[in-house]
Amino acid sequence: MKIHRIFVLFATLVLFALLFVGGMDDGAMRSLREFWNLGHIALFLVLGYLLLTPPSPVATRTFTIQFLSVISFALLLGCLIELVQARIGRDMSLIDVTRDGIGALLSLVFLAPQRLSLSVTARRSLQASALLLLTWTCTPFAIALWDENQAIKDWPELSSFESSLELGRWSSTGATRLSIDSTVALKGDHAMRVELGTSKYAGASLDYFPRDWSAYERLVINLYNPATSPLTVTCRIHDRAHSQSRIQQHNDRFNHSYELKPGWNQITISLQELANAPTGRSMNTRLIDGLQIFVSELASPATIYIDEIYLADPLPPIQRESEKL
Repeated sequence: MKIHRIFVLFATLVLFALLFVGGMDDGAMRSLREFWNLGHIALFLVLGYLLLTPPSPVATRTFTIQFLSVISFALLLGCLIELVQARIGRDMSLIDVTRDGIGALLSLVFLAPQRLSLSVTARRSLQASALLLLTWTCTPFAIALWDENQAIKDWPELSSFESSLELGRWSSTGATRLSIDSTVALKGDHAMRVELGTSKYAGASLDYFPRDWSAYERLVINLYNPATSPLTVTCRIHDRAHSQSRIQQHNDRFNHSYELKPGWNQITISLQELANAPTGRSMNTRLIDGLQIFVSELASPATIYIDEIYLADPLPPIQRESEKL
């Protein structure tokens, strides 16, 4: 067996194993998560190469037969992988099956020796289509990189919602719909509209942001209540230790409820209060893992707006160093 084929086979086995072991932890950057997902393309690219080159029996067939065989194999194996992942506690994703098919397509139009049997026009058309699909599936990774760079530039602002891409930093909980809206804004032209449902818990979670808050004294969150009556919301903040604990107890994180009066409301949270929130330990403000704003068991749907979330009052350098000790 040729050395390069042994290398390809080894790479295939490693990529296949990574589908079931390893992966990104809860605090991983969004760009790393999106890059990790692209491993499906790499796996089926090398699998396709192994199927399309000797000594594989498929290598001697016509390009049409190769195309049907390799794409069918990729989609069937991709579905099987997702079913197995679901059984072992991982996420099942049809998008990953699509990535599997794109990887197989790339191997067909760029690596299969039989591709040369096609006319130049047909070959170039297939290659262009494959590259367009590759660009499409890589777009979330590019967006995550751009938004992470923007978050660094905006620091210590966590969200201002002036870019629609910021919405990717957030996720919804319960029956909640999130959108960027220009109806109401505290600063700039946009805020995040949070349409809350009547599930037990409904709200918005900030998942991706710079984790080290230790150099500041306060967290500021601005919320707008468009209703004519007050609405009670709860703010939950936790660190990496809480995320990784087997039992995520209520008294091991920051939880506080606030009454939102009609109009704009500003919630200010002391970072010292945050650090002291867990019982029996100090929250690690250098490794904050999540921020949630939610309501509990609403009698009817409600809407709030969130804008201008930022850290304020930088600590003097001497105090910062003392808190690290």
